[in-house]
Amino acid sequence: MRRGRSWAGAGARWCGALVALASACSEPASRERTLPSASASPAVTAAPRVTPGPRVATADAAVAPTDPGAALDVDPRAGSPGEIEDPSGVALLPLYRALALLDSGTAARVGIVQLGDSLTAGDFQTSVMRQRLQARFGDAGRGWLLPGKPIKHYYLGDAQYGTEGKWDVEYGMKRTAVEPVGLGGVRIHSASPKVSSWVSTCSRCNAGKTASHIELWYRRTPESGTLTFTLDDGTPEKLPMRLPRGAPPEGTQSHLIVVPDGPHKLTLRPLGDGVVDLFAVIMERGEPGLVLDAIGVVGAQATHLERWDWTWVGEQLARRAPALVVLAYGTNEIDDDGLDLARFEARLVELVRRIKLAVPDTAVLIQGPPDRGKRELGRKECDKVEKKGKKAKGKAQKGKRPSKRDRERERVEVMLPAGVVRPGCEWKTAAPLAGIIAAERRAAERSGAAFYDVFTAMGGADRSDLLLHQEPKWFYKDHVHFATAGGTFVAAHLLQDLMARYDAWRARRGLPAPLRSANPPWPPVPVLPTAPMPTVAPPATSATPATPATVKAP
Repeated sequence: MRRGRSWAGAGARWCGALVALASACSEPASRERTLPSASASPAVTAAPRVTPGPRVATADAAVAPTDPGAALDVDPRAGSPGEIEDPSGVALLPLYRALALLDSGTAARVGIVQLGDSLTAGDFQTSVMRQRLQARFGDAGRGWLLPGKPIKHYYLGDAQYGTEGKWDVEYGMKRTAVEPVGLGGVRIHSASPKVSSWVSTCSRCNAGKTASHIELWYRRTPESGTLTFTLDDGTPEKLPMRLPRGAPPEGTQSHLIVVPDGPHKLTLRPLGDGVVDLFAVIMERGEPGLVLDAIGVVGAQATHLERWDWTWVGEQLARRAPALVVLAYGTNEIDDDGLDLARFEARLVELVRRIKLAVPDTAVLIQGPPDRGKRELGRKECDKVEKKGKKAKGKAQKGKRPSKRDRERERVEVMLPAGVVRPGCEWKTAAPLAGIIAAERRAAERSGAAFYDVFTAMGGADRSDLLLHQEPKWFYKDHVHFATAGGTFVAAHLLQDLMARYDAWRARRGLPAPLRSANPPWPPVPVLPTAPMPTVAPPATSATPATPATVKAP
């Protein structure tokens, strides 16, 4: 069985105490793209560790303050709902400094990691962010990917990937999953030489076209076997993974392949002499620039990520060395009938703490969920009514008189004029959403993170159905997931505010214009549609049945 899919461009388918308030005259240490050791014992790799791009230089001069007496580098714009909110004014400083190093030509790479649910797994918003940020700061490669397509509903863009045969999958969303599942919530394993996975660059995409540093993340155990990997159409090579008996446990291991920058495909297959365990494939370039990883898990809540084994999750996050971590959760919490908002808030604060323990010099931004529409009567009842309504209207359009059964069972609520909705079937914002967003905002303020309110940015309550019926549509039919236009709006709106804050920070520090003089103009934010709410029909009563005007009353 073969599974795989290519997704192109913007249409792609789908933590330590708080960071101390940095003094204006103290800048972070240089950022070098070197992966840390997983444990006290040296990491075992089958290829030498290579640092993509030039070594990062200290850049105090590049980001020196113009006012030596300034105590804090506070952004005066705290933000308001629908914008980035940063009451402390310093939550995003690690990102600004990293981007300034990149702009000054002294940094090799800036990483951004977005962790979230299916809205992140769909990669609509993050693909647009990746493309626009790489156009502005340079393309350092596609970044993190699962090895092939081992799970359903995995639709990351700007890459191609597939799987042949059936791998065994430890999926972090299942309570039966055996740890570790790692940063991506997925570990695949098999001993069968009949299964394989492949990942490649995407020449037809708007990003991820080339790679020069391809890195495989895996686990060694005493029961491990040998992995064979093939680069492009080359000769298969063997990567032994067995850990010697009696050796201490290891963390994530990596194998790095350095090749000429260009289109490449990596194919992975067990040799058959034992189990191989794989976490991810990293595809980057040895060029200065930015990398954005979209690491989403369908159905995930923030508490799922928090409960995974952070011995592995934290270590793998540190390997990605992000200057910014985005936490994009909240949509699936709506369906949690036992959701305790105070506990949810506390666990988000704990999640930020763990992130900053793993990557002390990183900014964290909590991204709230968008509108999620629900109908009071539920999908089954409203879909049934809709189907009956279409049938009855079809008869009316043909001049047919409704039968007695039609009159008894298909009164006004199923024979409504266009634009009129049956009571209970209008799409309204799910009731728990306001509390979830408020809890996320409080968690961001308590943990020193920034907060971005997608719900307000997209117009507020009861908007999902309106945005679904735009051309092009902004949401899919489930009134939950972004379509291309919706993801583009959120990406553009967030980046516009983020870049305005970064530019204002540069101006306050008196920094010179970036060396990259050929930056394209920042694209505008798409226009947010506005329209009146649909009319809701008055409740039907058995005493006052109604019929369409085109059908005579019996």
